[in-house]
Amino acid sequence: MNQITSILSTFTILRRTRTWLQILLIGFLLAVGYALWPSANCAMGACGVKDRWCAADCSKQCSAAGFGLIPQNTYNGRSPCRRSGSVCVQNFVPNAIGGTCNNAADCNVSDLNPGTFNGENAYERLYSAGGVRYFNVGTCDSSCSFVKAANAGQATCCVGAAVCVPDYAAPTVNTTLVQITPPQPLVYSQDPDGLGITISGINASGGRDTRCSGGQQNITAITVSIRLSDESSAWISGPLALRYPGARVKGIYPILPTLTTTGLNTTDASVSFHFDPLDPGTYKVTISATQGDGQTNSAVLDVPAYLLDATITLP
Repeated sequence: MNQITSILSTFTILRRTRTWLQILLIGFLLAVGYALWPSANCAMGACGVKDRWCAADCSKQCSAAGFGLIPQNTYNGRSPCRRSGSVCVQNFVPNAIGGTCNNAADCNVSDLNPGTFNGENAYERLYSAGGVRYFNVGTCDSSCSFVKAANAGQATCCVGAAVCVPDYAAPTVNTTLVQITPPQPLVYSQDPDGLGITISGINASGGRDTRCSGGQQNITAITVSIRLSDESSAWISGPLALRYPGARVKGIYPILPTLTTTGLNTTDASVSFHFDPLDPGTYKVTISATQGDGQTNSAVLDVPAYLLDATITLP
């Protein structure tokens, strides 16, 4: 009799609207709790500290990452940089070396496994800047020579994390502070002191990274080429030759002067040089700067060389 009374009581409770609302509410809360379980687990430490650094909701995990590089030494019978016709071929090796995360608080690569690759110390490619680790992949410069400290990429163990690939602008050549000595140079044959022309105050700066951390490329080379302008050559062989029979262009162009360069393989470099102008007219001085990623930029400077001339007229 008691069992029958209990069963009837249960059916009576289930027929109440309030009871069904309570059941539905409990089910809804259970569903929400299940959906939020990963975040709750993460907040309670169920996922590692490093994983929470990768993504607060535990949606990404930290693990070893493989880094590609251009080996400094010959690898698989190939040099780091080699010419094939007019093209410089880079011996890039993908996933050459793995990284591990030993820091509890973040996913920056703290160790390399192994620490050497193909006989070189790979740790020399790993460095810190602004609390972030970077890995120098290496590159081939404009002369097709290997450069280790270039193409820096963020070194992280975070699976699925965005890795920023730097985008460097071209180098710049600044001639606004140029100094020409003497200020009004003469052609060498008329120069009593044989001063020639000395040019200084030309600066070159490596291109800045416009995409990632704001780094800057190093200037690896500066070249200077000098030629007489076409207009000056035409003037010498034309109007000047009519006045002075036998006048001709004496210089051999282009002139490649000996350079005094400071700051190479840093972000800013400067150059000075000297040449003796054999012909009057305007000289086109082309200064070219090359940075670590192979990009080159040039500036052209106009430099005059004057001819002393006298006109004798009858009274």
